[in-house]
Amino acid sequence: MNTHISRHTTSSTSLRRVWSAAAGLLPFILILAVLSACSNSPSSDAENVLRAKIDSQSGGGIKLVAFKKTDGQSQTVGNVEAYVLQFTADIEFEKDGTWLNSETPGTVSFSIGPAEAAGSVALVIDPHGHLQVAHGMRASIAGTIDGTKTEKGWQMGLSACHIVSDPVKTAAQPVQMNPQAQLDAQLADKAKRDRAAISGGGQANAVSPEEAERRCINNLVIIYGAKAQWALVNKKEEGAVPTFDEIIGVTPQLAQRPVCPAGGVYTVGPIGSSPTCSVAGHTLP
Repeated sequence: MNTHISRHTTSSTSLRRVWSAAAGLLPFILILAVLSACSNSPSSDAENVLRAKIDSQSGGGIKLVAFKKTDGQSQTVGNVEAYVLQFTADIEFEKDGTWLNSETPGTVSFSIGPAEAAGSVALVIDPHGHLQVAHGMRASIAGTIDGTKTEKGWQMGLSACHIVSDPVKTAAQPVQMNPQAQLDAQLADKAKRDRAAISGGGQANAVSPEEAERRCINNLVIIYGAKAQWALVNKKEEGAVPTFDEIIGVTPQLAQRPVCPAGGVYTVGPIGSSPTCSVAGHTLP
């Protein structure tokens, strides 16, 4: 009888020790949970931004099957925190149809229309650049996702995207891509599209005023960062005025002269001041 009571007492004591230890760890567990919930970052959001864009435009006709960040940089100008992320990705077509080409330079449409040739599995390009695709085909894309931090969190958006490889029948494995090669192709393609937009009369891309302002402010942040890096490398003092040619290529984000989506003209300005855009409201704090 005494042995039974002793064992029961020992068991109860051990259980109390376990609960006591768990209670001591509870604050740390709660802190970790809060930190996990607050660890939202622009880098982690980028894949979801692209997936949502594809799903909404294609209506389920295209799915994202692979995503890889190739570069990313955060910058703070005044009280505006911005982030620019470059990526490569693979998409897969869920049905036969026509992959409708985007009319906006530097962007890719994920809209799918009816197939022009029923049952066709061969890649056909029509005079408008639309592609005939079949279920199971895959294509590689690359682009840029950028955004700014607000009181409600990061506001990210797809700012540039282009096709790296045309749709082809492939195995289930994602296409392996060389990130540097894709980045080089992306920059060359964007420069070509920007030149075409300017030579066509300088018309701005068909985006909303709010989206144009967001993209323009991101461009100004990138210009500001390149200008600061130029001053640091060349030991320039405040008041020195670099040209665009001098700051292009100083940072990976400014590989070519940016174009304001609203048709504005950028001015680099002197070291110590923010770059400007000629469009009202497109300003850094």
